[in-house]
Amino acid sequence: GRLKIEHPSFNIDVKEHQRPINQTVNAIGKFLENINDIRNRHGFSHPNEDIIEEHEAQFIINLSRALLYYIDSKTNEYSIKI
Repeated sequence: GRLKIEHPSFNIDVKEHQRPINQTVNAIGKFLENINDIRNRHGFSHPNEDIIEEHEAQFIINLSRALLYYIDSKTNEYSIKI
């Protein structure tokens, strides 16, 4: 939420072809909530009996990497333009 609102690289482009991208970026908040829940309730960060399977864990790791890559590319893109 805060990064998307406050960082200039995340200003919403209202062009029609950007709509699916903007909707996807808006959905990232729910993704982050789910990652937090998985970490807290289904991982090894806290005592848990119901641990997610390896394939699902790898899926979450890969999605997280893609998200971090996207955020890094957007924020570095802005700092280069200054």
